[in-house]
Amino acid sequence: MAKLNQFYMLTVARFSPDAVILEIGTNDLTFKPPEIVGSEIDELATKLLRDYSVRVVGICFVIL
Repeated sequence: MAKLNQFYMLTVARFSPDAVILEIGTNDLTFKPPEIVGSEIDELATKLLRDYSVRVVGICFVIL
């Protein structure tokens, strides 16, 4: 999540997309418990909707 907040948020600000899809994979659960990761995903989606004028945030779970 820290990587998303630093790098990709600049891209979102630059392109101003209407929709953003977050792909969450099993690697995202490697170092933190699912409750923490879930809270961070929720905070990120809220930030995209509130601060970056994104209209839709999709959250997908990818299992490889």
